[in-house]
Amino acid sequence: NKDDNKDDNKDDNNNNENDDNDKKMINFPKPDYYIVNDNIANKLAGIVTPNLDNFLAAEFAIKKINLNSQSFTSTCYNRLLVFNQIQDPGNVGNLLRVALGLGWHNIFLLNGTCDPLNDKVLRASQASSLKLNLLTGSQTLLEEIFENQNYKIFEADANYGKNSKLVDINQNLALILGNEARGNNIKFNIKKPIDKVKISLDPLAESLNVSAAGAILMSDLRLPKSN
Repeated sequence: NKDDNKDDNKDDNNNNENDDNDKKMINFPKPDYYIVNDNIANKLAGIVTPNLDNFLAAEFAIKKINLNSQSFTSTCYNRLLVFNQIQDPGNVGNLLRVALGLGWHNIFLLNGTCDPLNDKVLRASQASSLKLNLLTGSQTLLEEIFENQNYKIFEADANYGKNSKLVDINQNLALILGNEARGNNIKFNIKKPIDKVKISLDPLAESLNVSAAGAILMSDLRLPKSN
């Protein structure tokens, strides 16, 4: 039957096109690649209902930042954001996403803060974690940065301190955001003063979540537009 033969030829052509497309899809720049089944893809995705139609996972090197990195020196109108043991991955991810958007590219995570490369943090931050200068360390290491670099240091406070909109932003600023439950309860052993900064809230509001408060403070204290 001629019609049947035509249909068979069409199916063969479609199969050949699909095979060609599959070959193009796996023609990665790297010499090593693996095709995995849905079970492995689900584990790699780390979420309950991933979209596996166009699933791709890659391994790559993460840039290493240390105390001597130029990123953490107080260059002209630099910004340093400190996470004081913020533990919720959603909060950390949201803050990192805002930090990238508002020019706070240097992040110090005190020991006890949620891992910025946690899969939940990566999703919440839309992979902003991979684009920022991240340094995790002890209180002593942070104090060394504060002492050796020309930062004006502020710590967020719900009730006391200078209104964030009145802070002089034409200087190097460091902002410390506290733990969800304890706030900024660490006493730093440095000679420089650490001033408190707050957001002007409606009297009916008691406080804000750390990710919301941090986003507002980063916006108020961001780099001058001319820079």
